[in-house]
Amino acid sequence: MNKLSKCAYPIIWKCNLSCHGCSNYSNHRIMANESLPDWKNELQLFAKHFTVEKFYILGGEPLLNPYAEDIIYESFKFSDKVQLITNGISLKSNLWLQKLVLENNNFEIYISYHQSKELIGKTKYDEIFISNISELLNISESAIIKKIQAFKDVSLPKGISLIPNVYLGLTYQDWRFPKLDNNDIPLPYNSNYVNAKMNACHCPVPHLYKNKIYKCHVTALLPDLLEKHGKYDDNWHALKDYEPVSLKMENIIEYKNLYTPEPVCSICPESIDEFEKGNKRDKYNKIINLVLDN
Repeated sequence: MNKLSKCAYPIIWKCNLSCHGCSNYSNHRIMANESLPDWKNELQLFAKHFTVEKFYILGGEPLLNPYAEDIIYESFKFSDKVQLITNGISLKSNLWLQKLVLENNNFEIYISYHQSKELIGKTKYDEIFISNISELLNISESAIIKKIQAFKDVSLPKGISLIPNVYLGLTYQDWRFPKLDNNDIPLPYNSNYVNAKMNACHCPVPHLYKNKIYKCHVTALLPDLLEKHGKYDDNWHALKDYEPVSLKMENIIEYKNLYTPEPVCSICPESIDEFEKGNKRDKYNKIINLVLDN
């Protein structure tokens, strides 16, 4: 039996936000029609080979998956701690989370706040976002805004604690943005300095996706996106050569979180440079659209 320190499970591509430069590529509406995973079979296969110290459930927006609650409970069969990563827009529609977070110390909710500093609490997005959190946690909206404003310049690995095991993450502090072409499709860096890419990487977090274990979300999700856009060409040679571990193997003798550079890292489109250099900070922070058809 292999034990991972962490593993992520994207349970849906679809999202009710469209954030320019989304690191999980959920701003590409073409991917919203991807079918949901066969999660029962997938998690059973996973549990046959692995246990996990911390299992992350994410999307897209995972609460748009109608089986999100069942997936969370199933995950405790092989994981010590489970964290739901949500954008918070659907919390009012999923008040079953109240009981789970209050009664299970091994369950966490991480709420991603996609807002620029100067617009905190001032947009329609904020209105919906903050009211959803307020109803779920029974905290006043003004108290939530004060917490955000008080800590907006502080980097906290777990985010701001709203109540025990519920955290609010300020994405403008630590997002890694993909290098994009004019149509917002990721481009490879094609760098020979692989170690530099790993130093800037906010992963690697193994990803369970389509019955395979991938090094990170880029290796898991990007091929499908590029295929849909007809852009999976020879520029992505290292990604094409990358081989994930199949859960359908009879014996997976050894697998661990891969923190060492691999050839695929040389073309990773995500880098902290996209955030810290040039004029991209405002571009990424401000273009956040509510998708009203969800």
